[in-house]
Amino acid sequence: MNKHVAGFKRAAVFVLCMVIVAVSGVFPQARAQTLEGLKDDYNKLQQEMEENRNKLEQIQSQMASNEDKLIILSEQAEAIGGQLDNLNSQINLLNKDIAVYDKEIAALDKKIEDTQAKITKAKDEIDETQALISERLRATYMAGSASWIEIILESDDISSLLLRMQLLASVTENDNALIDRLKEETKKLETLKKGLDEDRAEVDSKRAVLLDKKSELDKKANALTSKQNEFNANYREISNIMTKLDKNSNAYKTELAKQQRQKEAFERQIEQMVANGSQSGDNDYSNDGVMMWPVPYKNSYISAGYGYYDPEDDGTYTFHSAIDIVVRENGVNVSQGKKLVAAQSGKVLTRGYSNVGGNYLTIDHGDGYRTYYGHCSKIIVSQGEYVEKGETIAYMGATGYVTGPHVHFQVMKVVNGSVQKLNPLDFVNPPN
Repeated sequence: MNKHVAGFKRAAVFVLCMVIVAVSGVFPQARAQTLEGLKDDYNKLQQEMEENRNKLEQIQSQMASNEDKLIILSEQAEAIGGQLDNLNSQINLLNKDIAVYDKEIAALDKKIEDTQAKITKAKDEIDETQALISERLRATYMAGSASWIEIILESDDISSLLLRMQLLASVTENDNALIDRLKEETKKLETLKKGLDEDRAEVDSKRAVLLDKKSELDKKANALTSKQNEFNANYREISNIMTKLDKNSNAYKTELAKQQRQKEAFERQIEQMVANGSQSGDNDYSNDGVMMWPVPYKNSYISAGYGYYDPEDDGTYTFHSAIDIVVRENGVNVSQGKKLVAAQSGKVLTRGYSNVGGNYLTIDHGDGYRTYYGHCSKIIVSQGEYVEKGETIAYMGATGYVTGPHVHFQVMKVVNGSVQKLNPLDFVNPPN
């Protein structure tokens, strides 16, 4: 291929990438509000990813430059990030649907229970009325059948005759009232039974839908884990290429700037969520005032400290407002899947996923203090849940912008709505 043509193509692709980065800023959020709309968006992103894979295969077969590979990998990161946002949105919608169905089923179960109690009461009333009617029939039988002729002949005078006729009419009227009451109670029972059957059919239908929703949720959760792994693999490949690039090249600077923008945007998002949480004095958390090391292993170490450092070893210093902790055995990082515990008791303020921070959560410990745990492989506590100091809250992982498993542990304090990022080593002590 002519060198000038190849150079022109690379330049064109590079300009296109810069336009995409400038427009997107951070990974795009799915705009669709319905589950079906989200699925359509997800499939479109999948098509885009397939096109990027084809481009990568062509580039690799042509022994293209690392700059060309980085551009396509960066585009792929955008698409995978979009799918991650999309899957999280789908999961949120499914969780909302499940919550609604759970509530409706609970209400129907209560209604069925109440109706069953009414049916039992209606049956008791029918049994009572039937007993009264049976008693009247037995009394009439034992007394014999009195005819109007007998009543007239046995009456001594007209006054006695009228009294006897009135008593007979009264007895007949009461018997008729009992029969009418039995009819009404039987009709009421049939109505209750019909309503019970309808409610049972409705709750069975809702339970079937609920099972489908939960099954779909499980599939989405598995897809999310797979997509997170794909994103992490893509990010590691980008990081690997960047170590080989000229640090003064436009490709290197553009990718580094994009990642920095995304990190800063994520940090602002976390700060806002933390600042909007409960403030000093408005909770009843009780703790001993002493935080514990969040990685309960003696062979855990700080891999990146608090303060300014040069992550890319290119002379560009950035502020690391946390400590990164790893678990090592014989010099090997074995952090993946290791337990993370709450440094202090408190309430889970936020939990979520970000392409930058991976799976993360924050805990409100009262008096304005918060802790943050990032890049988890799995979180096992829910937002709003109270956790005890030393309780397992998550497992270490390598989700988000990382090249290896660790936990990004941060201590913050909210003062008058402003978030201060404190040195964690002023609150926790490493095991060694």
